[in-house]
Amino acid sequence: MRWKSYTWGLRPLLPSWGPRPIRPSREPDMTSIRSRKKLSTALILSALAGLSCAEPDEGGVRGVTDDTIVIGTWSPLTGPAALWGAVGRGAELYFDMINEEGGIHGRQIEFILKDDAYQPSRTVAAVREMVERDGVFAVTAGVGTAPTRAVMDYLTENEVVMVSPATGATHWAYPPKKYVFAQYTPYLDEAAVLVDHAVEDLGKTRIAVIYQNDDFGGSGLVGAQLALEKHGLSIVESVSVEVPDTDLNSHAVRLRESGADAVLMWLTPRQAVIIHGAVGRLGYEPQWLVSSVLADTNLLYELTEGAWAGVIFAAIGQLANSDHPLTTKYREAAARLAPEERAGEVWRCLLKKRAPHLGCG
Repeated sequence: MRWKSYTWGLRPLLPSWGPRPIRPSREPDMTSIRSRKKLSTALILSALAGLSCAEPDEGGVRGVTDDTIVIGTWSPLTGPAALWGAVGRGAELYFDMINEEGGIHGRQIEFILKDDAYQPSRTVAAVREMVERDGVFAVTAGVGTAPTRAVMDYLTENEVVMVSPATGATHWAYPPKKYVFAQYTPYLDEAAVLVDHAVEDLGKTRIAVIYQNDDFGGSGLVGAQLALEKHGLSIVESVSVEVPDTDLNSHAVRLRESGADAVLMWLTPRQAVIIHGAVGRLGYEPQWLVSSVLADTNLLYELTEGAWAGVIFAAIGQLANSDHPLTTKYREAAARLAPEERAGEVWRCLLKKRAPHLGCG
């Protein structure tokens, strides 16, 4: 039985995805499963560009002048999820590239990046400042399920456009919201893709889940449960992790004692590296299948000194080492504009869809 959407039974409203095994050339032992969307993110940013370029009404359009568009975001530049700070910095690089090419219909993008350290209370403060002091027209690629939930209602009430929150929870899309344009594959459906691949293609029947104990990880857990039920199976062990946790040795023991032959993971990159190492030190070698939030394979391969090889991950858009012309163009811009940075995987992988509608095609 192949994958189907389990997102609240709303299949008629969902875009159409389908899993396809991909083997990146950089690390031949790694495999990813791409979840494609029928609804192109390019259409979302085309609408954003159109709104930005519209003539202001009598009161003006907040964040839009004759020569600028103010866009903001939040990322954990510090704290337990600091490795995801690359998303915000990658977005900044992306907009630098657009500005270098003339901006959006002659308007330069003024990009505001604020550090929330992956703490919802800090996200609220940062977003209020962006709206009430900086006057942003839109926010994009805000990182994290809990941080984004903390500000979604506020942004909607203030009619601030939110494009592509960097999270696959279902809150952004269901029910549809006027000012919110969700783009990520829902974690529920991502889990179904990974489960189907583990069971049908790899022959795994004992599957465990390790997950962050909030809406982010919980969505993956529920998706895995639903998908396994379709195969007549159940989760053999579910292990929750709190955001601040760094000692995951007991978690590793629980996974080993479960006898799972495959483990699904929804964690921050730091905790992913910690649990992967802890399990390895026990001599336990399950097949790992991980969320798209852990698709930064270059980084994880380096942090684990190569032990990440063989991990299967879900991914969206173009892979970071793709030879697609627009992906290549972004890598070249990164080398020129921010040589000391690792460009955010989210923005590099999605450039193919977005660039033609934002002056980069």
